[in-house]
Amino acid sequence: MTEPTLTQSERAIKLADRDLIAAAGGIAAVAAHFLFQSTSLVGRWHSVTEPKFMPSPRRQDLEDLVGPVATRAAALRQGFTLVKLPEGGTPSAHDLHTTIAQHSRCANEVTSELVADLADGVIDPAETARGIAKCDASIEQLIALRTFLQQIAETA
Repeated sequence: MTEPTLTQSERAIKLADRDLIAAAGGIAAVAAHFLFQSTSLVGRWHSVTEPKFMPSPRRQDLEDLVGPVATRAAALRQGFTLVKLPEGGTPSAHDLHTTIAQHSRCANEVTSELVADLADGVIDPAETARGIAKCDASIEQLIALRTFLQQIAETA
């Protein structure tokens, strides 16, 4: 009997589940301490060639522990990214000023670091990873600002 072949999308799901299981401590830890499933079953979920997929409720249980590892990968496959929304109630004027300043600082850091990285005409993998992290931080600040403005609009 031939092994079923996973599609590229299915393989991406399996890779994300593997990363999720690893982030939660590995197959044995996940099986014994978090999901109370057999090690062999969690191993099949972890395998990128095994056609057995982790059920969504179990994936959510793990993501509640370690963050949206698989959800972030699923969003990227669809051309989206996840950004954590700020917590808390209605912002004060001070919160808005602080958020505007933080976003401005982050955006300036992204720009100045990318310009410095391009000085030699090449962006290496470390510079790329650092640039992506800085962009993500700037996006989070901008989303925080947008969320604050939305909260103000809803209370007006």
